[in-house]
Amino acid sequence: ASDVYKRQAGPRWRSFRRSSRRGMALLAGTTLLCTGLMGTEARADTAMLDNVTDLIRTGKTKEAVKAIDGMIALSDLPEETRQALEFAKGCLEQKAGNPKEAAEAFSQALLSPNRSLQSDSHFNLGNMEAAKAKTAMTFSRPEEKQTPPQAASIDDQIKKIDARLAKIPEAKQHVKEAVKRFDDALSAHRSHEGAAANKEEMLRYDKELDEYRKQLEELKKKLEEEKKKQQQQQQQDQQNKDQQNKDQQNKDQQNKDQQNKDQQNKDQQNKDQQNKDQQNKDQQNKDQQNKDQQNKDQQNKDQQNKDQQNKDQQNKDQQNKDQQNKD
Repeated sequence: ASDVYKRQAGPRWRSFRRSSRRGMALLAGTTLLCTGLMGTEARADTAMLDNVTDLIRTGKTKEAVKAIDGMIALSDLPEETRQALEFAKGCLEQKAGNPKEAAEAFSQALLSPNRSLQSDSHFNLGNMEAAKAKTAMTFSRPEEKQTPPQAASIDDQIKKIDARLAKIPEAKQHVKEAVKRFDDALSAHRSHEGAAANKEEMLRYDKELDEYRKQLEELKKKLEEEKKKQQQQQQQDQQNKDQQNKDQQNKDQQNKDQQNKDQQNKDQQNKDQQNKDQQNKDQQNKDQQNKDQQNKDQQNKDQQNKDQQNKDQQNKDQQNKDQQNKD
């Protein structure tokens, strides 16, 4: 079956064309050209071949494959006819999207001594390998102008790039196998249509894969550099934040220490004032006591003086009285 590989960017790939020679005429217009494809040996049972032809013409691929399998199972079927039928089966399986079964059938067809059939079988196997290369790795060129990656998406982008890079070796292996199959097709029949062209396309595709890998690696490197830059900025921002927190803590501690110191000074001042007030009060009490004592002493003294005066006056009065009495 024909497989067309197209890049998502850049010029189109050429189609992986099937040969238009006898071997590839099997599915042309969905008609099985038995005499052209299988040679005179295939005419041994034209009824069975006509049945296969009708099934293919009406699009009944599954039934056609089953009919071919029935013919292949015949013990008296000539080998060259068997191998031609294997090739026909391979084309049908390839068209039906059964690559494993198609590859097995084409591999059996390679046993044919018919060089044209060998060449066509190699060619179709090469196209299948080319299709596998396409399935393994499709790509588009990175745009020249890209939006700067967001910090949160860098890791995801790198993972995606790694996933694509991991697919390239598989694609290149399929390319290698395809090129080998096209070389084998040319070795079997140098004028095979399409083998040389598809080989060149595969070789160009191989170079494109190398170029694409280089682009991916360069993009990954830029992303890693951007990630490193962002990590450094985050570290710097964190350091700045930590320093700000430390400075704020120091400032808060200083304020707290100053408040404690102020409170201690205030407490000390209050205590000193209380002591001073107590001393003043004590002094006042003492002074008052002294004053009271002085007053008391003075009163006592005054009373004594008064008593003495009274006594003296009494004595004097007595003396005067006595003197009068005497006179």
